[in-house]
Amino acid sequence: MPVPQQAVITPESVTALGDPAAQKQFLGEHLYPKVTAIDQERAGRIVGMILDAYNTEQICENLSNDATLKVTVDRATETLREHESA
Repeated sequence: MPVPQQAVITPESVTALGDPAAQKQFLGEHLYPKVTAIDQERAGRIVGMILDAYNTEQICENLSNDATLKVTVDRATETLREHESA
């Protein structure tokens, strides 16, 4: 039985949503489960950091490439740890 393919999220498909708030909401909803799988405790804060720091193209790359997302989450986690210990 074939595994269902997940739709690829492209910058063009996100831009087609029009409203920047809708775009951010859409990206956040897709990022959150993937980030939760990497760092459940800080997922909400990390998703917020990604949405604030990255453009749509970079976020789409993170959504389509698990290795890239892991690097991004690790960087955000390190930043949060530095601020927590300060």
